[in-house]
Amino acid sequence: MVKIEKNIPIPLRKRGATPLLNVLLKMEPGDSVLLKKSSADYLTTLGRQRDRNMVTRSEGDRKRVWFVGRK
Repeated sequence: MVKIEKNIPIPLRKRGATPLLNVLLKMEPGDSVLLKKSSADYLTTLGRQRDRNMVTRSEGDRKRVWFVGRK
């Protein structure tokens, strides 16, 4: 049997900066990182959401992501 409880507050979601966001914020134009393809795609998305020009190239089973500059 399930016990129904009342007046239990909903906890706030814990959202922190992702490690890749920290990497992006530390990158300067011309810097690059070599990542797994899924992580590279995510970093590229984060950069574009923040109006940064990002370029990727495949290197074997990984991708290199460059921060080119701001839009």
